Amino acid sequence: MSLQIIPIHLKNDIQPNDDLVELLLSSSKSTFENGDVLVVSQKIISK
Repeated sequence: MSLQIIPIHLKNDIQPNDDLVELLLSSSKSTFENGDVLVVSQKIISK
């Protein structure tokens, strides 16, 4: 088991009603696998 912290940089600011999951997945250069954990900061959720 290992821990990797990989930042996801978004090209644009998050707007109300944006599909957050789609934005994160399309901006990520990594692939997500079963059992992976994605942590999102509170700031991005409050927008």
